[in-house]
Amino acid sequence: TPKTYNGKFFKICEINTLSADQSAKDMVSIISVTWIILFYIVVTEGQITMTQTLDIVSVSPGQDVNLQCSASQDIGWGLSWYQLQPGHSPKLLIKAGNERFDGVPTRFSGSRSGTVFTFKITGVQAEDGGDYYCLVTHHLSKTLWYTFGQGTKVVVKTGASVKPTVSLFPPSPNELSAGSATLLCLLSGYFPEGASMEWTVDGSKVTSGVLTSAEEGRDGKFSRSSSLKLSKAEWEAKEEYVCTVTHDNSPASYSVRRSQCAGAAA
Repeated sequence: TPKTYNGKFFKICEINTLSADQSAKDMVSIISVTWIILFYIVVTEGQITMTQTLDIVSVSPGQDVNLQCSASQDIGWGLSWYQLQPGHSPKLLIKAGNERFDGVPTRFSGSRSGTVFTFKITGVQAEDGGDYYCLVTHHLSKTLWYTFGQGTKVVVKTGASVKPTVSLFPPSPNELSAGSATLLCLLSGYFPEGASMEWTVDGSKVTSGVLTSAEEGRDGKFSRSSSLKLSKAEWEAKEEYVCTVTHDNSPASYSVRRSQCAGAAA
């Protein structure tokens, strides 16, 4: 079977049969082994895609959290929810859409409406912070496929929120004279973690040429950066460049207008 890594097909393992009594613990073991591979590959098969509507959500202890995952076609109740925390293997919380796995606290629950699945934490606790993924497993011939959502980070605040200081830098005249253009968006001094960044150019979201760093923590505050790399011709073809920062569930946009920058083309 051909394999591609461009978001269309990825075969995890080939099996002769899947026994009816295979336990959920066996499934956790399989997923633990393949998790690192899947972390770097957008996986879809048979045009099934799983879309989680939030990238990051920030909450205080005691608040409720609702995460949603939408399937591109009917999958019945064949969806699971996993928690991933640093230094730990993926933890199965919900199987078959709404069934808690053994030992999972009752504050975790799942539900379904058509092809939309909801994962809820009622009265979130500090230890619930982490990344949450929806997963559907299905078979094609003798191949077992896994399709994940892109994940949602849940940040549980343990102190007062501090907004980031944001600096947005246009390309330098020296860089433009060399034929390239890089915009840089810097965040610093914020709390809690969980800031996201995205770029839009003349009102359209862009992902090509974007490089966003991991968050770094120091003295209880966090920082990260994102750059947008273009050719000089691409830079001169557009006017407004916007870095949108979302922190503590609040978005804020910062813009640069090319015509107002030093070295702008006449």
